[in-house]
Amino acid sequence: MTGTVLVFNAGSSSIKYELIDTGSQAVLGSGLCERVGRDDAALHHFDGETRHDGPVDALDHTSAVQ
Repeated sequence: MTGTVLVFNAGSSSIKYELIDTGSQAVLGSGLCERVGRDDAALHHFDGETRHDGPVDALDHTSAVQ
């Protein structure tokens, strides 16, 4: 069976994630939302080709995931 799996690792002030193709086991995207709950929260996302970094509204873990 092939498909994709989204994996989350939530810490007290961060969320790490990876989107993995289960057939090839390739990482299709990954990232980190850090400083969750602070005004200076940031998102670092890699889509397999390009890295995107910037501020994000992440006042709590729910808003960080959204």
